[in-house]
Amino acid sequence: LYCWPTLYQYNWLVALHSNDELWNGILFGFRKRFLREILLQFSKSVQWPVSDIDECALGTHNCGPGFTCRNTHGSFRCERRFCPSGQQWNSTAKRCVTISGCSHGFYLASDGSCQDVNECLTPGTCLPNQHCENTHGSYYCKDLPRACAPGYQLNPVTSVCEDIDECMKGTHTCPNVESCVNSIGGYHCECRSGFRFNSVIKKCEDINECQNRSSVLCSKHGSCVNTVGSFHCVCDPGYELSSDGRQCVDVDECRTGTAQCEHRCVNIPGSYQCVCERGYSLGVDGRSCVDIDECKMWNTQGTAMCMGKCINTAGSFRCECPPGFRLNSDSRTCEDIDECQQGLCSKDDDICVNLYGGYRCHQIICPQNYQRDLRFKKYVDL
Repeated sequence: LYCWPTLYQYNWLVALHSNDELWNGILFGFRKRFLREILLQFSKSVQWPVSDIDECALGTHNCGPGFTCRNTHGSFRCERRFCPSGQQWNSTAKRCVTISGCSHGFYLASDGSCQDVNECLTPGTCLPNQHCENTHGSYYCKDLPRACAPGYQLNPVTSVCEDIDECMKGTHTCPNVESCVNSIGGYHCECRSGFRFNSVIKKCEDINECQNRSSVLCSKHGSCVNTVGSFHCVCDPGYELSSDGRQCVDVDECRTGTAQCEHRCVNIPGSYQCVCERGYSLGVDGRSCVDIDECKMWNTQGTAMCMGKCINTAGSFRCECPPGFRLNSDSRTCEDIDECQQGLCSKDDDICVNLYGGYRCHQIICPQNYQRDLRFKKYVDL
């Protein structure tokens, strides 16, 4: 009567069956042929659910191009490919190729010299968890550290843990009102400009710059308006903000063309005024100009503008004299016209008499036996 071994015991016996040296060392008096017969009969009668997976045959291994996969019981191993002297492994051809005239680890350059082969440039020269270091004529693989401390990351070239700049990478957790400041192995948050830390609520809160400081921050004719994290100045009507964002300067509406004056514009601080030409008055809208009727205005005041007739014109007036008069140089008073000077009485026996506003021709009739003395003037001025 024989007791069937367990699965663990079976695996152990199988290992013995395939290794004569190990088998002979542990027989302890049992007959080798007898036990092998037991294993043979047992293996034929039992179907084991577990069998080894050949990762090399399935291609599920992670050996690089410079390595050969060797299957092992329950796993695999990567063995580095070595080429004979004078040859090196070609990852493209997947075989050893001859290096003409140069030793192993060197290649023949175009100038005929032997140059070092940087094996580390070939993918898979070292295992994934190793860093390749090139040497003169060779290389070596350096095991990488398994992990870096929080706030650090491994540099694959130097194999050194370096600080992670969370601020630059954007992996920090600072709110929008706070700035990220990197530190060795970490970072911290600081309130941005225009904010201050409230120790009660443990948050950054907005600073009201305008509170009690409006006249300091913004110039005269301007007012301070608080915003989140800052402020800005607003100028009074007729003023505009200068380039510094704080000074309010007067807007010359006359120069910029924004003024709406019918005649002339005069700039004043913060605004402008419309001025009319002589003979016009400013309308009720403060922009248009209305003609002044000087004739009517002076007549209303009981004073005549003209000695003769006053005629209103656009922006002015003119005076006209009655027949027999002409306008003086002052353009207002009238003077009599001496028609006798114009020789209007043409007969030899006529004498011209000038009148106020006219004239008269008188015929001189001499008595019998008399005649006119032409040496005397022909008119009489009354």
